[in-house]
Amino acid sequence: MAISETVLILAGGTAVLSIAFGIRVAVRAMTNGREAADGSGASDVAGVIALPPLIFLGFLAAATVLEAVISLPDLGGPARYLGGAALAACGFVIIFMAAGRFNAAGTNIPPTLPTTAPVVDGIYRRTRNPFYLGAVLVYLGLGVAAASFWTMCWSSRCCG
Repeated sequence: MAISETVLILAGGTAVLSIAFGIRVAVRAMTNGREAADGSGASDVAGVIALPPLIFLGFLAAATVLEAVISLPDLGGPARYLGGAALAACGFVIIFMAAGRFNAAGTNIPPTLPTTAPVVDGIYRRTRNPFYLGAVLVYLGLGVAAASFWTMCWSSRCCG
């Protein structure tokens, strides 16, 4: 039984994003939490239940499994690769712009660490949380490139 192109794209995207997130977590662990260098307490922590990248990776992994088990018809043409790549690229640009603003302000990026300074300029003038917006665009980009109805189903549950 051959693995469909959709499953390969989704599985590859999940693997690459998991590795990137793992590297980021490892780098943060090696710095021993030096990102919270101001010594402030944890009084201004977002209190998230799960880290947002893990939520998106979980939905992406679930869509991959569902595509492998219950493959829906592929209605995408070759333009889907360009559209998906454009969405994902825009997502990564937004994420890097937001990270740059956080670094310039000297505040922590992980929601498990305390906020040390408000960030209200740059990309934050346009959207309340560009990290989430960027993650949604990367997720949708993978879904469009793979022509996966399952990713679109999950994203409508997540975002709509």
